[in-house]
Amino acid sequence: MENLHTAYVESFNKQDALGIAACYANNGILVNRSGPHLDIPEFYNGLFEKGYEHDEASVNQVFPFADDSALAIGEYRMSGKKNESGAVFEFIGRFTAVYFREGGELRIRMLSAFPKAPAG
Repeated sequence: MENLHTAYVESFNKQDALGIAACYANNGILVNRSGPHLDIPEFYNGLFEKGYEHDEASVNQVFPFADDSALAIGEYRMSGKKNESGAVFEFIGRFTAVYFREGGELRIRMLSAFPKAPAG
């Protein structure tokens, strides 16, 4: 799973939507606050167009289901430039991911990512 996580983050930081899509299983899905997204390259290209440039993520817990699947929970921090003036923004959140073995390798079947709730 560590190789998959590394490939995802590296592809994001290169703004490589197809590289990110390769981390997903066939019919993989991303769910965020705007709803489910099935076209993974289109979703990530949209993020890059909005100015997202960098992702840092950590997997905090892994729960294996069997030899061919697992659930992971972690946190991420995305940042980028919001506008032409170069205003920098940061987005911090939590994710859960379900992984299944496909073609001999673990792939993301579903990734859910949401903003971190404010303390209190």
